[in-house]
Amino acid sequence: MATVFDEVKLRSNADNHIALELSLAHLIAALKAGLTATKVTLRLVQEDHRPLLQAEIETSGGMAIMQKVPIVVMAVHSNASLVEPDVATPEVRLSMPDVGLMRTTVDRMKQFDKLLNIYAKMDEGSVTLGVANEVVSIKTFFKNLHPQAVAAESLEPEASGTAHVRVDVADFARALVATQQVPASTILCISRSSALVLHLLVAGTGDGDFGTITFYLPLSSVEDGDEVDEADNEEEERPSPRKRWGLGAAAEAHGGAGGGGGGGGGGAGG
Repeated sequence: MATVFDEVKLRSNADNHIALELSLAHLIAALKAGLTATKVTLRLVQEDHRPLLQAEIETSGGMAIMQKVPIVVMAVHSNASLVEPDVATPEVRLSMPDVGLMRTTVDRMKQFDKLLNIYAKMDEGSVTLGVANEVVSIKTFFKNLHPQAVAAESLEPEASGTAHVRVDVADFARALVATQQVPASTILCISRSSALVLHLLVAGTGDGDFGTITFYLPLSSVEDGDEVDEADNEEEERPSPRKRWGLGAAAEAHGGAGGGGGGGGGGAGG
């Protein structure tokens, strides 16, 4: 909370916890008016027995703007069901410095198949993406990626491994789109038995990260003998494929990333 707000006043009968559900699109639209504001105060209010999140915005010119976002107040115990998937320790963890190139490539590949093959090597710092159908087979290689430990998973940075997984191409594409909308460094984690995980480390205004957005993508089965031909890695292929993805993944906000919990009868000024 201290990462987001300068001052917090929060009171509720549930140990000062309140769970809220709201439309992110509505919240973003309401806060856009405060991009150049000198002060923004968020309050939980009621109008005609309807709960609202009220944004009171003060501009440098002395103008006051008020925006209201419909919300649903959830039972605090319902938070128990909002937990992250149980993912085994990943065999591969790689920092992705140029996600824009991968995002463009995946978007082009999606017209060829519904599933994307991903083959990654920690020791080589490489990721191979591939799609295939009855007519065409396309692969793209990404090199010089950096092994990266994720502190939340208590992983050793020197750990190495390989992984070949298959995910829904639409899911992966939509997760990559978030990297375009949020300024963040991206870490790709692959657990062969569990999921493909994308961590977006959102930079803060000072030292350290503002928070983390995490996408979990379920895996499709990889058949025996369906490995990527690593001999092709000697060539710098840049295909112009297309690809389709569907997101059966969950997005989580951690740390100071300002998630979906709020305060009961108070306000927060920032």
